[in-house]
Amino acid sequence: AALGAGMLPAWSWSAEIEPLARYWAAQSHTARPLYYAGFDPQLSARGSTTNRAQELRALLDTLGLAVAFAADSLLWRGLQWSVVTKDSLASDSVAVERFAATATRLGAAIVSRSNTSSTRFWRQVLESAVANARAQRLTRIEMAAKGGVSWGSSNVRDEQGARNILWLLNDQYRDRKLIVRSATVHALRNVASVDTRDSSWNYKGYRTTGDHVWTALRSQSYGIGFVALTGGGRLGNDSWQIKQLQHPAAELEELLGAAGFERAFLDLRHAARGGEWLREPMLSRPIAEHAKIARWN
Repeated sequence: AALGAGMLPAWSWSAEIEPLARYWAAQSHTARPLYYAGFDPQLSARGSTTNRAQELRALLDTLGLAVAFAADSLLWRGLQWSVVTKDSLASDSVAVERFAATATRLGAAIVSRSNTSSTRFWRQVLESAVANARAQRLTRIEMAAKGGVSWGSSNVRDEQGARNILWLLNDQYRDRKLIVRSATVHALRNVASVDTRDSSWNYKGYRTTGDHVWTALRSQSYGIGFVALTGGGRLGNDSWQIKQLQHPAAELEELLGAAGFERAFLDLRHAARGGEWLREPMLSRPIAEHAKIARWN
C-alpha cells in the first residue's frame, strides 16, 4: 500500500519490484529497520495528494492556523496538483508564484507554532510543492517553445530532490545511512560532459540531484548505476530492446560479457592497478538503452 501511494505505478505495479517490496516489509520488523521515504518533489499518481491535503488540514486545526489558510483556494489547488492538466497552475506563472508565496509562508508559520520533526516534515512538503509547481510551469513553457532540449524544469526538480535527500539525512533520519533509489540519470554527476552521440540533443545545462548531493557530501556518497548487455524495457506504452553492437568500439557491457560475467559489480571509484583505463572515456549505456560516451567514474 505504501509503495502504491508513494511511487509511480510504472514502478510500483511491476512484477520485478515484488521481491524488493517483500524484503522491505520483512526488514521493517527487525532491530535495525528500513524506513521508506520519498525525496522527489514530483508527486506520485495515486492517492497521495488527497491524503496529504486532509492530513495538512488536520494539522492546521491543531496548530490554530486553519482560519488563516483554510480558505485560500489557490493554496489547496496547488497542493492537490500533481500533473500538468487543464486545471493545473502550469498555464499561469502569476498563480504559480502566488501559490509559492503562500506555501512558503505556511511552512514558516507551522514551524514557528511547533518546531518538531513532524512539523519540519510539513515545511519540507510545502517547499517541495513549490518546486513542483515551478518545474511544471517551466515544462509547459519549454514544450511551447519547441526550441530544442532545455533543462530548466529538470534543474528545479533535481535541486529540490537533493534538498530533500539532505534534509532526510540531516534531520528526519539523522545519523542513519540512506539508500536512494532513482532513475540513473538523476543520480549521475557531471552529466553535462556525457557525449550523447546525437547532434540533436545533449545534457549541457543539466545539473542533477547527484551533482548537488556530491557538492554537499563528496565521497560520503556513492552512486551505483545499472547496465545490461541484452534485454528490453518498458515504461507505460513505450517499450524498447537494447541494441547491441551500436558502435565499432567495444562497449563496457560487451567487455563484461566477453569476460564471462553474468552479473558483476565494477567499482569505478577504486580501480585496481592496471584498471586505469576504466577512468578514460568509453561507451556504455547506464542512461536507457543507447550507448553514450563518458568518463563513467
